[in-house]
Amino acid sequence: MKKIALVLVLALFLAVGSAFAQHPSGWGIGVLGQYGGEWSGGPGYGGIALSLKPASSSIFWGINVHIDKPNFGFSLTGDRYIIDTIFVPGVNLGFYLGLGGYAGLGVAKNYFSLGFGARLPIGLYILPVEFLEVFAGFVPRLGVDFYLGKDAPDDIVDFPATNWSVEFGIRLWL
Repeated sequence: MKKIALVLVLALFLAVGSAFAQHPSGWGIGVLGQYGGEWSGGPGYGGIALSLKPASSSIFWGINVHIDKPNFGFSLTGDRYIIDTIFVPGVNLGFYLGLGGYAGLGVAKNYFSLGFGARLPIGLYILPVEFLEVFAGFVPRLGVDFYLGKDAPDDIVDFPATNWSVEFGIRLWL
């Protein structure tokens, strides 16, 4: 049964996908799931973000607010795609490689952190219908983190702060 459903979905992608071959113009808005960690093997983290692509800008934005009492976090990402190309036109399957940046603030019970740095988003996307995009990517990051407070890590400054994330999302084009 699963194989039949998969074949039907792929047939739909092939039939509808050949009508266009690039990102639609206009606003893109969606949700983005993230999971990441540190290259050194520290604990992983996850979250859900709002994904925005304004019509008048070439920047893909991610806005994340994390509330887990007593902790609070806010982060903002912005990426510009250097390579953005459809490589399987029949199904509108594309590849992207970009450069971007991030900034984040975390507040815990007895300390807070501030971090910022550069991102290198690499991923795939598919546009099964003209107004819908599904995407997945891997994002290595390099930056600097600052920690202050009673229970902050011993090192106030963490440089280079190296981490990674895996992102999955869906975006509607308006």
